[in-house]
Amino acid sequence: MAVAVHICPTKMSRDEYERIIKDLEDSGVSEPKGRSFHAAYGDDRVCMFEIWDSAEQFDAHRDQLFATLQGAGLDAGTVEIHPLHSRHPD
Repeated sequence: MAVAVHICPTKMSRDEYERIIKDLEDSGVSEPKGRSFHAAYGDDRVCMFEIWDSAEQFDAHRDQLFATLQGAGLDAGTVEIHPLHSRHPD
C-alpha cells in the first residue's frame, strides 16, 4: 500500500537541505526504488514530503537518509508515515 512520509528534521536550513541532497546524490541513493515523489518546503526549518509505493520501501532507504542527516550534524526529528487513500485526490 502506498504511503505518504513526512520528515521534519530538527532545525534543518535550506543550505543544509541542499547539502544533504548533494550527499545523497554523491552516494548514488538520491533516487531510491519505490519513491515516486519528493518535495521540500520551509526556509528556517525545512521539512520533506514523499510518496512511497510501500512503507517497506521507505524503511529500506531510511537508514541511509538518517545516516546522511547525522553525518551533517542533524537530527532526523519527526517522521510520520500515513497510508494513502488515493494518489490523486480529485
